[in-house]
Amino acid sequence: MNSNIFQYSLRVWLTSVVGAALAFVLITMVKEPSLSQSFWQATGSFFSDWLFFAGFQLLFSIATWLVFYVIILLIVKRIHIHRTRLSTISITGIVLTIITFKLTLLQDGLFNDNSGFAYLMIANCFFIGSGSWFYELRPPEYLNWA
Repeated sequence: MNSNIFQYSLRVWLTSVVGAALAFVLITMVKEPSLSQSFWQATGSFFSDWLFFAGFQLLFSIATWLVFYVIILLIVKRIHIHRTRLSTISITGIVLTIITFKLTLLQDGLFNDNSGFAYLMIANCFFIGSGSWFYELRPPEYLNWA
């Protein structure tokens, strides 16, 4: 069996980039209709808004993904029980996401956000946590204790 740790971390990260951008655009449309209406006219379409936020997230979170990948490598080497591995990876991904947003976009507080980026953070946390369980993690055979 081949290890897929790199692909696993990449899939989890890219799922959060794509899914959270889509969720953010949809939430913004519903929660802030005046903001989304002016934004739709300025950019032209729902698709272009989604592309913008997906691209923004891609650049914004690449360093976090690299840290996430290294942490997954450490978790796989140190934790023997598969469910515990996945739980730890999921929680770690969520915490890294919150830290990244807190250090960059939400400096006034996690929920004192007038720009709506708290919605983007929550969507990222959801997709990171879900993706950690959805995708199959296959560590190297010599590490399969459980």
